[in-house]
Amino acid sequence: MERKSGFYKALQKYGIECVLSIKKKYGVNEGFEAMKEVLRSEAEVVFVSNGEQLVGALKAMNISDKDIYIVGFDGIELPWLLNKPCAFITQPIREIGEKAAGLLIERISNPDMKIKNIVIR
Repeated sequence: MERKSGFYKALQKYGIECVLSIKKKYGVNEGFEAMKEVLRSEAEVVFVSNGEQLVGALKAMNISDKDIYIVGFDGIELPWLLNKPCAFITQPIREIGEKAAGLLIERISNPDMKIKNIVIR
């Protein structure tokens, strides 16, 4: 949900209108089907919210002549799959995993430990 709200805030900040919003389950096939809908629209930019959908979206773009700028989010960088304009937002997946494992171990050792919120930048 934070990805979506951040995306809409950025659109609003720069005065860009969202012409189409497609909600699908996470998955390669879902990304492929959603991108086929996008390709039939007037959209010029698409934001894909996870790596599996991104793979499907790129697959659909590879069989299209339409130029749409694609932004992917989820730590998967696949620009070699697409010979069109694209950008990828990555997450520090390894660091997130290390912090999560450390918190879990700490929690097991101390069940009464207060819940911690950690921000990774």
